[in-house]
Amino acid sequence: MGCLVIADVTGPGVGVLAALRRILQPSNTDTPPVVRETTEAIVGAITGPLAAPSSLLLGSYGDGGRLQYTGRTTALAQAASSTVAGLLARARRGHPWTGRSFSAEWGSRETLNVTLVEPELVVEVGVDVARDASGRWRHPARLHRARPDLSPGDVPRWSSPPR
Repeated sequence: MGCLVIADVTGPGVGVLAALRRILQPSNTDTPPVVRETTEAIVGAITGPLAAPSSLLLGSYGDGGRLQYTGRTTALAQAASSTVAGLLARARRGHPWTGRSFSAEWGSRETLNVTLVEPELVVEVGVDVARDASGRWRHPARLHRARPDLSPGDVPRWSSPPR
């Protein structure tokens, strides 16, 4: 393995060496990098109209067989909204989230106006690995694509974090 030794130099190369020293210095920030992963989730509700959803409320089935809320997507692009809209159906009676309210933002008392949909559509999302105390994603998920080739049973099961 090679070693870079930077000696005292004068002349035109000094500026380059100073820049190289700055690049090689360790970062002084204490903020860890955001780590994202890709996973599948089930669409259980939407914001916006059924014909043009604005965002998706996502979940997965827990060990008890109940659909657990795991998080929400960022605002959908128009093309993604159109694609997803054609794959959604308004919820029938007995939806697992009936009567539940969802906060508009983390730590907010404002609630979202949502439309429950049949929990049949699986989507692939990019998520920050950070979770809250309940195991939900702390940051909005980014929709990658709808996965009509998968069934809700193919989605990784939700498990609450260890206490």
